Amino acid sequence: MLKSCEEISTTKKRLTIEIPANVVEAEIQKGLQEAQKKANIPGFRSGKAPLTIIEKRYGKSVESEVLEKIVPDHYIQAVKEADIKPVSRPEMEDAIDFKRNSSLSMTFTVEVRPKIEGLEYEGIPVKEVPIEITDSEVDDIIKNVAEEKGTFETIDDAVASGDLVTVDYTTEDGVETKDAVIKVGSGPYPKEFFDALIGKKKGDGFQQRFHSLRILQPSSLARRRNLLCK
Repeated sequence: MLKSCEEISTTKKRLTIEIPANVVEAEIQKGLQEAQKKANIPGFRSGKAPLTIIEKRYGKSVESEVLEKIVPDHYIQAVKEADIKPVSRPEMEDAIDFKRNSSLSMTFTVEVRPKIEGLEYEGIPVKEVPIEITDSEVDDIIKNVAEEKGTFETIDDAVASGDLVTVDYTTEDGVETKDAVIKVGSGPYPKEFFDALIGKKKGDGFQQRFHSLRILQPSSLARRRNLLCK
């Protein structure tokens, strides 16, 4: 629960939060019981080891998990009680001093959105800024949207710029690559590479030198078909 909310400035607050001992202990006991159900300890049936043994083995781990859960939960609740709107992550001023069966006290500082009062904006003159949108700009946007939403379909036409092709090729040193997917006109290939692909059809083979690329054979071809519905 929130103990206090101190105003450091109009944009910074200090929150002091206290979590009652019984709340912390209840969560720890719940965590120990969950650990008991999953524990396999020699000499006991699965899930039947006494809580005293579970606590000795897993107590510190359970306590850590409980703190990770309840501290953020109570911080969020304190923010609501303080009626503030944080704009940054909270900073804890001191390390958590945790002791079993004792209340947990923490102090945070946090940047907040300032409250603006008495804001008068009626009657303030506003200058209209004319905006002109040309037909070509609209056409460009429509074209871009169509390109983004378009799908690829298998076709038998000759390869053209913008097509997506699947290529098998072999380099001069004998390295073979199968089913390399390439979009004609884009990617880390030289222009001569794309020029050599354009006009080819599925199954065509050819040989040409492109730096380290040599034998290319389009094994399949797809072209983007754009559909624009009004």
